[in-house]
Amino acid sequence: TGWSDEERTRAAAALDVLWTAPSYQRLVTGWKFEADEAADVIDWMISLVAEAIRAGHAPPPTHGGPSPDSL
Repeated sequence: TGWSDEERTRAAAALDVLWTAPSYQRLVTGWKFEADEAADVIDWMISLVAEAIRAGHAPPPTHGGPSPDSL
């Protein structure tokens, strides 16, 4: 893709956040989605990020905030 290491890391982090159980649980408990509905929404969001990656749309640049390792 010609992306920097930072851009690749950010894209991977976006997919990781969507793929984890807390994202699914938030939809089920916070938004009261049924299990299948929550899974469909997660799948839809992952598809959007994957499509953006394939299209070459890199994540936004860092604005000097903390990194996950510093938290």
